[in-house]
Amino acid sequence: ARFKVLRAGRRFGKDALAENVSLLGHGPVTDGRPLWRGLIHGLDIVWLAPTIPQAGAMWKNEVEPRFRGRDGISVNRVEKTVSIMNHDGSAFATLWVRSAEAIDSVRGIGKKLAGVVINEAAHMDLETAWRDVLRPTLMDCGGWALIMSTTNAGPDGFEDGGGKRTPSFFN
Repeated sequence: ARFKVLRAGRRFGKDALAENVSLLGHGPVTDGRPLWRGLIHGLDIVWLAPTIPQAGAMWKNEVEPRFRGRDGISVNRVEKTVSIMNHDGSAFATLWVRSAEAIDSVRGIGKKLAGVVINEAAHMDLETAWRDVLRPTLMDCGGWALIMSTTNAGPDGFEDGGGKRTPSFFN
């Protein structure tokens, strides 16, 4: 499926799955390539965290250690991007780590966007992010989404003036 929802508990391996999907793509294979392509196919991926501090923690604990110091990989700590480089030094494909608090920054990533991994989706304003930014952006480029989280019986990040919504939009 183009859009996948993964509801799984702690220690399931959601981040490892997201890394695999982001790098290699997923779905049925035709002509040696999966239907939903990833970084190794020269396309860009966004990993989205609920808040800026969580995006920073995800970057520090998950993303940067996996890619730092590898040949042909450029790690930009300031922009929180990992680029697979061409032989001429230009970016072949880029992994962008972003926060739902700055969701509009996803809009400008461009036509090479293959997919979005939404991490801890039950703990953000997923409805606004999905309906106003992510889904329209993915429609423009035919991209895929992996929406994953542990469940959340408490409030999410949605604000309607009357407080946060319970249960979360993800649930």
